[in-house]
Amino acid sequence: VPMAPGEVTTFRVIPDAGYEFLCWDGDVEPGKMMTNPLAIVAKGVRTIKPIGRQVGASQVFTWNGGEGEWTDPAMWNRSAVPTAADSVVIDSGVCTGVVRAIVSSLTLFGNAKLHIAERNAGDYGNLTVVGNLTLSGSAELDVSAGPIDGDKYTLATGCGFVTVGGTFEIKDTAKFAPCCDQYTGGGVVTTAGRFVLERTASVEAISLGYARFEDNDPQTLAPGAG
Repeated sequence: VPMAPGEVTTFRVIPDAGYEFLCWDGDVEPGKMMTNPLAIVAKGVRTIKPIGRQVGASQVFTWNGGEGEWTDPAMWNRSAVPTAADSVVIDSGVCTGVVRAIVSSLTLFGNAKLHIAERNAGDYGNLTVVGNLTLSGSAELDVSAGPIDGDKYTLATGCGFVTVGGTFEIKDTAKFAPCCDQYTGGGVVTTAGRFVLERTASVEAISLGYARFEDNDPQTLAPGAG
């Protein structure tokens, strides 16, 4: 769609009978993956496409256990990588190697650990769950913030995102660990239709404040992260 710089255009998805809209994929602003209609401000070439599914067509992807990368088909029971239409279950092991993930639902339990973007690795984590996100047992979800397209995002705007369309529930001794970007101070913005935290579970914010980066321009010379 041709647009003049700064022009705002709104896109709306109207699914056919028997289908439902899940989210957008592509060059969508972080945190707006499930916004429909979606307002887009023109700033260069963008590729955006809607993701939908046939109602009731979701498949369940189960982690095979052990340590491995989300993008490795061999780590999943279906020998494929989950898509936005699929439900994901991880009950053991450590899942890494993913920066941005979109799934229909996500369940972590047992001693499972899922890392969305590695801490201070130069990228930002962006997890979108269309339905419910549930952590139980001693499971742990780590989501790290980082620079977005070279912009210096702040604690106010955020530079890491967790978007849950349904309920985000943390139970038992499970832990959600959002990690701020140490250079910009940008945090992990978390939104959910409903948030439930049992008193035995925890949200452990990591790397609050700024670390010392003397080689960056501009420098950050605040006391160490903590």
